[in-house]
Parts: sequence; structure tokens; C-alpha cells
Amino acid sequence: MASFIEHKLENGLRICLEPLSHLPSAACGFVVLTGARDERPEEEGVSHFLEHMSFKGTTRSSWERINQRFDELGSKYNAFTSHERTMYYGWVPSENLMPQIDLLAEMMRSALPQEEFDTEKKVVLEEIAMYRDSLESSMFDLASKELFAGSPLALSVLGTEETIGPLKREQMVDYYRRRYGPENMLFVASGRFDSDAVIAQVREQTAGWERGEGGRSQPAPKMQTGIAKQQIGKFKQQALMLCYPAPSGEDDDVRVGVMARILSGANSRIFWEVMQRGICPDAGAFHLDYNDTGVFVLYGLCEPERADSVLAALREQAEKLSADGPTEFEVQRVKNSVRTQLARDGDAPMRRLLQVATDVEILGAPRSLEAALEQVEAVQVADVRAALEEFPITGDGMLVSVGPEDWPAG
Repeated sequence: MASFIEHKLENGLRICLEPLSHLPSAACGFVVLTGARDERPEEEGVSHFLEHMSFKGTTRSSWERINQRFDELGSKYNAFTSHERTMYYGWVPSENLMPQIDLLAEMMRSALPQEEFDTEKKVVLEEIAMYRDSLESSMFDLASKELFAGSPLALSVLGTEETIGPLKREQMVDYYRRRYGPENMLFVASGRFDSDAVIAQVREQTAGWERGEGGRSQPAPKMQTGIAKQQIGKFKQQALMLCYPAPSGEDDDVRVGVMARILSGANSRIFWEVMQRGICPDAGAFHLDYNDTGVFVLYGLCEPERADSVLAALREQAEKLSADGPTEFEVQRVKNSVRTQLARDGDAPMRRLLQVATDVEILGAPRSLEAALEQVEAVQVADVRAALEEFPITGDGMLVSVGPEDWPAG
């Protein structure tokens, strides 16, 4: 059974450690509790841009030296930004964990050099352009904008040319000071290390950090219904999504995850009854859970002339599952899959790092692999039936369509 060590520094930074002495490596990272939904309209995309800039130099190290240091440590490193969090992490041999902590902590206090800001802005604008060239990305962007219209969750993580183009370094500095305070951050590590030594190292490296505003005081967004569509002639396929209200991340409702796995993935209902029947090459379902709201999505990508058939096929599978419930075999199949996934995660500090960070941020406490497995193992057919009644995946919901055709008509 995993044993977690939690600590809070004097400056407000939370620390959560999962020592795994049987492993030869360790992963660590800083989670900043900020993302697109914390931005002002005129600074849309600044969280993601700031993530880029955190690799571009500090008062002590140039961007070249930062990258060299990662390579010297043998680190598998990266960062990502979402609507609700930004995370920086590295996975190294255990003997290199301390210098990895030092490097990541240094990056959290980037100098945001003007020359690199000007250069990296071009990179971000190119990324926005590439994003628009992706059918799936365009579909997801339209879905977010329409599902959460009037809410900060409608903002694009990457931003737009209209917001990133005129963005000034001074605006980024202001955002950084507001959102990158230690009281709005979490440090997580998983793998082989001395916990006392890690806490001492993090305390030393973050001692001079100034507090910011932190926090997030926003009402839970209300999901919109109806039809949202965008005709983009350059695409050859039509993408569609059916969206329904679902539990939030804070609800921690594992039943909905089981529903999604029954419908989507290898040997699922949609795999056999939609994809393998040649109705469309790519279809499935997933649960999108933000901290305070959630969406259950059925999706398909197809030739434009088959969009009606794909929509009908997805609705049919949702209606059948809702009417009849899952079989015992289907629920057990999901449990078997989760068991294998968790066993694999137990030997990968990077996977554990991401899960522990999510649990601490959203649920307020870490969760062991054993606890996660017990939660899924407890789900029975009756539980899935109850979830389908509580969070129906039939009816209108919101239909999102992106592709070369103005579909659905009317």
C-alpha cells in the first residue's frame, strides 16, 4: 500500500510525495493552478504562451543552458497547459532528482526576456495556425466555445491571433505575478527518493518566491444545448460530437468512466457496432471532467455524406445502453482493463506523478493505486444503470459539427 507524505511550506506551496523505493527512477513537477479559464478576455492564450516562456531563460540560465541541463540529467521532460492547470515535469534516474528539482524551480521564476518573448510569439502563432488545420482540434475548439458560452471555459487554451498578436510582455508579467504565486502551486514527486531531503530542497529553492493572488472564484459553468456547426471547406471529413451533462472532476464518479469504456475503445459497443460495420473509421466516447463541471461525449469522424448515418448509429448505441444497461461481462471487461493499466502505472513514476497531481488538485488528497482499483472494482451493473438515469446520454444535448458540409441542414 502506497504511503504519501504531504507538507505545506511557509509560503503556501503544497507538497505531495509518493516514495516508491523499489523503483530506480523518480519524477517530479510543479503544478500551477491556472489555465485558460483564469485569463482575462484580452489575454486569452497567455497561460500557454507563459508555459513556452518558462523554458526561455532565467536570471541565471539562458534557454540553451536550460535545455543542456535537462539533457545532462537524462530527463524525460515536458510541460502542458489546459483550461485549469499548467504543469512542468521531469522524469530522471533517482540520483538526479535533486538537480531536476532545482532546474524546474528555477524555471518557475523565468526572466521572460523580451527578445525571446518576441521570437516565441511567432512560434505560438504558428501553433495556433497548425491547430486550425486539425479537424479534431477545430471540433473541440468549437465545442468548448459553444458548450460553455459566456463562461471562461469557452476561452481557447492556445488563444487566437487577435489576442496573442498584440499581447505585450508587460501583460504576461502581470499575469505571472497574479497566478504563479506559491500559494497557487503544488509540487509533486513519485519514485525513489528521501522525502525529508526532497522537502528541504523544495523549501530552499522556493524560499524567496513572492505570493500572488491565486485562487479561482467562478460559478460552475452551465452547459448549453442545441446545434453548433462550422463549415470549413479545406477538410475532407465531417466531425461530429454529441455532448451531454456529466459529473465534474470533483464528483469523482467512476461509474461514468466505466460507461465510456463500455461504449468506446477496443472490443467496445461502438467499435463493433459502428466502426467494424464500416459506418465510419473513427468513433467513440469519453468523459471530459473539469473541476466543477463535466461533459459526456459521443463522437465520430466520417465522409460528409455519411454524417446522418454516423449520428444515427451513435444515438442507437447510447439508447441501447440506456435502455438495457450493460452486461456483467462488459463491466468485468472494463475492470480487467483498468487493473492492467494500474499495474503498469505502478512501475512508471511519470504516470503516477500525473495521477497524484490530479487527485491532490481536484480531490484535495492523493489516492493510491490500490484505492483507485478498489473504487473501480466496486462498480456493478446496477451502478452503471443508475448513472445512466442520473446523467442521461440520450435526447438532444448539444450537437457539434465541423467539416466541409453545412451539416446538419437547416
